[in-house]
Amino acid sequence: MEIKREFLYEGQQASVILTDDPQTAREYGKQGICCIGISNEDAFFEGAWFVVTDPEEADEHLLSLAWCRFNHIPYAVFRTDDLLCRESIDSDYDELKKLTEGLEDIRFPSRDVFKAYTENAYNFWGYGVWTILYKAGDEWQIAGWIGIMPPEEDNPPDLGFVIRRDLRGRGLAKRACSKIIEYAKENLGMENMTIRTGKENEAAKALARSLGFSKITETDGKFTMVLADK
Repeated sequence: MEIKREFLYEGQQASVILTDDPQTAREYGKQGICCIGISNEDAFFEGAWFVVTDPEEADEHLLSLAWCRFNHIPYAVFRTDDLLCRESIDSDYDELKKLTEGLEDIRFPSRDVFKAYTENAYNFWGYGVWTILYKAGDEWQIAGWIGIMPPEEDNPPDLGFVIRRDLRGRGLAKRACSKIIEYAKENLGMENMTIRTGKENEAAKALARSLGFSKITETDGKFTMVLADK
């Protein structure tokens, strides 16, 4: 079986081949053609970014992810007229690190750790910490970061974010969080998540409540707020 899927990604024509033959997938990989394997068994598809059991599982989200991975393009999680959330890249490091200066609860990683994270986390988890860009005039600027942290034990995953100080008060955080919650439900199968914030951070607590979160615990001065069922 071989199926060619064509689609638009960020206005650019893209295509991905779906094949149930591991040898074909290997050859396509060598030729610089993006492909996804189809198998009901534990088969190894060298050259394929993903393997599905049914072609219908390869929706536009998965096709776009495979195409971006294959072409080394940071995947865009969402885009509006003035906001873009995409996978972080090496060149984001200095600006993202500046955002966390003076924040006691956030310890930004070293450059090497950040590089390893961007190269591996998105492939392993399918999500992570992403970069937010804001369009001011004709220029896109790094405005902050937002991310979903892997769950600990039986707890839901955490939603975290930081917005550049000079851009706060414009509703960017709420808009970005709303989009990420929507993305997580539609594409990651996440029906719930938490936000952790300091006891004195009234702005963060108010934002969380406006997004549908409610307080469930307070430990060591930290509020944990869970997304209410909708």
